Amino acid sequence: MIVKGLIENSFLDWDGKIATIIFTGGCNFLCPFCHNKDLVITPDKMESIPESYIFNYIEGNRQWIDGVVITGGEPFLEPDLLDFIRKVKLRGLLVKLDTNGYLHDRFKQVLETGLVDYVAMDIKSGLKTDRYSQVAGIHVDISKIKASIDFLQLNKIEYEFRTTIIPAFVTLDDLQNIADYLNPGTKWAWQNFRKTETLIDSDLMMIMPYLKKDIDEFQKIVTKNKELEIIRR
Repeated sequence: MIVKGLIENSFLDWDGKIATIIFTGGCNFLCPFCHNKDLVITPDKMESIPESYIFNYIEGNRQWIDGVVITGGEPFLEPDLLDFIRKVKLRGLLVKLDTNGYLHDRFKQVLETGLVDYVAMDIKSGLKTDRYSQVAGIHVDISKIKASIDFLQLNKIEYEFRTTIIPAFVTLDDLQNIADYLNPGTKWAWQNFRKTETLIDSDLMMIMPYLKKDIDEFQKIVTKNKELEIIRR
């Protein structure tokens, strides 16, 4: 598998776990607020990290590592993703995947192997074609996003959904639309927009993030009629 970035250990990417973070290059979305610009736009200009280096590190530090997080970019674009996951599992480690869920057929194929322990899937905005396409930066067939959400909600694998809450792209109406689609009790991580991140669209630096009191009110309204486990990050 082609790896374009590595964080050897992190306490932040998987709750309760110490993880090695693997970054794949390339993405099928062009979200204007993406903070991994180089991975998405110019991965070929980034140096690749040999698998041998990664697994030598893992084996040398096995006692300190609970699992491996594979993120991107979009990991499901990698043809050798499943082979890489198998190599991680052979070393007795857990595997978490971060994904936008759009490559549903590949998504389902990999997850049905039972080799993945946790999935964090982004839900970019309200589950309507025009809205989602605006936020993803490409035309989106919203049925593929819904199919991946539906698959995770079968509870065959531990999962969470994630949404970056950025004004103009994610409104209260969008959050309510998402909430209406989720099963009661679903874990849903909300991350407020941070202007300090590197953005594909630099004009977004002019946008002011929502205030905490606004997001508090959103959460109150969204959970009024449905119990959801909303995690604030």
